[in-house]
Amino acid sequence: VKFSPTLNDYDIRLEALKIHTRLEEEKAEKEREEFEQLEKARKLKEEQVLGGKRKPMSSSKVSLTKSKSKVTAPLSKE
Repeated sequence: VKFSPTLNDYDIRLEALKIHTRLEEEKAEKEREEFEQLEKARKLKEEQVLGGKRKPMSSSKVSLTKSKSKVTAPLSKE
């Protein structure tokens, strides 16, 4: 804001309000962008964790099935 003898208090306050509003909008935009980045990172991490959990669960189910059949087979032979 340039101070000049023609500016009155209203003009100064109006200019200050414009600057404040612009700064608040920039802050809100920055927060939205950060939130979006955090959400993307969270979703990516969730996908990696779920992907990592699914594979061991599948292989553990297979190994449990195999171990059951191995245990069942000797019992049925006796």
